[in-house]
Amino acid sequence: EAVVNIIFKGLGTVTGRVLDAEGLPLSGKTVNLTINGTKKYSNGTNAEGVYLFSEMNLGDLSLYIKDPVRNLSASGSGVLSAPGQTVTIDLQLDAAGSIVGTVLNVDGQTPSEGSLVKLTRAGKNYYCATDASGTFNFDSVKLGDFVLRVDGVLSSGKARIDGSINDNNEVKDYTGTVLD
Repeated sequence: EAVVNIIFKGLGTVTGRVLDAEGLPLSGKTVNLTINGTKKYSNGTNAEGVYLFSEMNLGDLSLYIKDPVRNLSASGSGVLSAPGQTVTIDLQLDAAGSIVGTVLNVDGQTPSEGSLVKLTRAGKNYYCATDASGTFNFDSVKLGDFVLRVDGVLSSGKARIDGSINDNNEVKDYTGTVLD
């Protein structure tokens, strides 16, 4: 008769809260957990912004959340190293602001409908077109420097604005931007 010894590695718990940039809890968000770079799990937050992964294998932890509505994210890491251990990792979404404005044709009076507005921030480009009143809007722009370039319809003019968003919920307003 053979005797086989089975050694269980142990299980632990990973928990925490998901918070917005102001520190308020976010409910209904999906938190993604990776253990040792291979095992992947997902779980949602409750009304208090709390997520919970129970009976998880021990190892290196990586957590990630992306808010698809605001296009903001947060990540965290830790180690679950002992059976029965609970690791708490709070995830706080990036701070962000908005860029808004209106574009006027070269006469300085007429709204420039359909102008292409390009926002460049941290090496990435984002685009929108002005509406009938020449209005444009970029929400959830992460903090830092940016460049706005506006190309009027049918090459009717251009504009460039260099700026920076420095505080959470800051709004940069470029109403009255005139194409040259």
